[in-house]
Amino acid sequence: MNTSGLEIADLGEIDILKNLTDEERSTIKFVHVYGSSRSPSLGAYYITTNDEVFRAGFNSLFGESIFGQSGVLEKIVKVKDLSKKSVQRIVVGDKFGAALTTNGKLHLWGIDWVLHRQLT
Repeated sequence: MNTSGLEIADLGEIDILKNLTDEERSTIKFVHVYGSSRSPSLGAYYITTNDEVFRAGFNSLFGESIFGQSGVLEKIVKVKDLSKKSVQRIVVGDKFGAALTTNGKLHLWGIDWVLHRQLT
């Protein structure tokens, strides 16, 4: 199975990440961009080389207050619950999200899930 994903030549081509500085872009090691039937806007999660996780655009975290009426984050937000957890991959669907760590822990969130539920 290929888990390397597609190479992105320029993160500035992703509209919701275009305001990142060159320094911020240089620390990104993984990006997951997603859409949703709940919003016309895209969302993204990204992982940095500093083991931090951020999200931008459409807010996919269910049950969490959002900053704008549209459900779109007004600024990029650090995800403290996933940062410093050695997250290597993140995927987000219409009603769920999952983050896999390097030691095999799976963090799930969405409808009927809580962010800290872990499966090994």
